Parts: sequence; structure tokens; C-alpha cells
Amino acid sequence: MAKDTDDSDLEREIIRTISYFDVFTYPLTKAQLASFLACAIAADSQFDKVLHRLIQKKLLHYSQGYFYLSTRTSEIVASRLENERRAYTMLKRARWVSFFLKQVPFVRAVFLTGSLSKHVMPHKGDIDFMIVTEFNRLWVCKMILTGFRRIFLLNSKKYFCINLMVTENAIHFPNHNYFNAVEIATTQVIWNTAAFVKYQKENDWIYKYLPNWQPLKDGLRLLSNSRSPLQMLYESVLNVLNLDVMNTSLMHIARNFWRKKHKTLNEDKFDSVIQCKPDISSVWHDDHQSHILDEFHQRLTVYEMEEAQ
Repeated sequence: MAKDTDDSDLEREIIRTISYFDVFTYPLTKAQLASFLACAIAADSQFDKVLHRLIQKKLLHYSQGYFYLSTRTSEIVASRLENERRAYTMLKRARWVSFFLKQVPFVRAVFLTGSLSKHVMPHKGDIDFMIVTEFNRLWVCKMILTGFRRIFLLNSKKYFCINLMVTENAIHFPNHNYFNAVEIATTQVIWNTAAFVKYQKENDWIYKYLPNWQPLKDGLRLLSNSRSPLQMLYESVLNVLNLDVMNTSLMHIARNFWRKKHKTLNEDKFDSVIQCKPDISSVWHDDHQSHILDEFHQRLTVYEMEEAQ
């Protein structure tokens, strides 16, 4: 990561940051650009001067309050504005879905991730949730949520995508890189602010990659932090079962299912895209992170820059 903040380093970091978000067709406001930079900004005057110089060099364009690569047209701004309008409606729906999730046995917190956590929603995008569960109950909870989606939502993931579930004792993410730092930084809480504060503290390593990061101020209208009486009732009924054994069995069933479905992947690759462990369940069928980083690298080669480590 860049340590110095002289003009040449700042130029490179600005190009690097805007190139990364260009992968998502996401032009940045000045405040967002500053927050996502991988180097500390010494002074606003320096930042403004370097931005102006990059525009003069025709490396960046600026329109309607957004900065974007000069290889793009102003359509990228129109696209973001449309995605923001769509997100306004989807954020309301996400809150309703979260109210349902709050009733589900062993769910302990609901966070919003993905595009919607950044207040945009592509036309074919999903509402991505990060679900925090009680220890040793993740796979029981996963079974309940998957069953509900398949039966009542006809397996649609548009309003109910749960690619990531972790237990309360596994909210620290060990893979430290820029991609994960951005995703963690932009995660938003919908239910259980205490759990979210803990999540932020457990992952304060993100400031190594985002030294200027400031959390979003236009957050969601949160659900009450209290637990649902209906959830507690469901749990009291389910706890008569041997849930420890059931939880482990369901984890093995899930892993075997995904392993058969992805026979061509070696063990290391499989574990990187599909995690079936006691404290985490995550499924990225298309190796989402690798594709994003590959596209990021392709953009940087235009500027004869190397990918951020």
C-alpha cells in the first residue's frame, strides 16, 4: 500500500481507486473517492489540486458530482443515478425481509452487503444479506432459511440472497485485502447494532487499506435491537431436539452436495469459493472475487500500474 502522499503517489492511488470501482460501473463522489483511497490524504487542497490535474490530463472525467475514468462516457453517471433510484425502493424491501429474518430461530444479527449496501441496485441485482447466527446453530438456521426460500419464494434469490452466514464467534475475516476491506467497510446493519459494533471492531484492520474511511451517514432505518418473542418461542421448541448433532450433519450434507456439483475444482479452489465450515457458510459459484480482481488488473494495465496487494 502507498505510504507517501506526494502528488505523484496520490495521482496513482486516485486512478487505482476509480479503476477498482469502474469494475462495478460505479463512479465516485469526491467524498467517496477520499474514503476509498488506500493512502492517507495530507490536505484537502492537495487532493483538489491532484484531481484537477488528472482531469486536465484527460485521465479522469467529472460530471454531475461524480468522477470516472476517461475511457467511459457520461452514461456511467446516468447508470449510477438510475441504480440509486432503484436502490431506494429495494432498501425498503430489505428492511421487510430483515423483519422476517429476525423471527427465524438462531439468527442473531442481520447485515446488508453487496451493491445495495452501497445504495445502488443494478437491474438484475439481488438483495445480499450477511446473517450472524448463534454458535453451533448456523447449519440448522441455514436449513430453515433455504427451505423457506425454496417453498415460499420458488427458490428466487432476488429479495433473499444469503451467500454469507457466520456465527457470533466468527465475525473476524482473516483474508486481508482491498476487496474484503471495501466490502466490510460498506456493510450496513439492519438489526442488532451491538453485534455490528463488534463486527467493526473485529475487522478494524480495514483501516490499513482504507485509512480515510468514514462510515455512510445515510443509513437504513433500523429494526429494534430487542429479540423477537416469536423467535424465542420457536427456539424453545426446537431445543428439545439434538441440534448439535443435526447442525454437524447438515454441514456435511451441504459440503458433499457442493463438492459433487463442483467436481472439477481442486480442494484449495473449492474451499476458496465455497466454504462449508462450522462457523461459516459462503457460496460464490463463479469465483466472484477473482473475476473482480482480474477486471481491476486489466484496467490498471492501461495506466501501466500493478494490481494493489
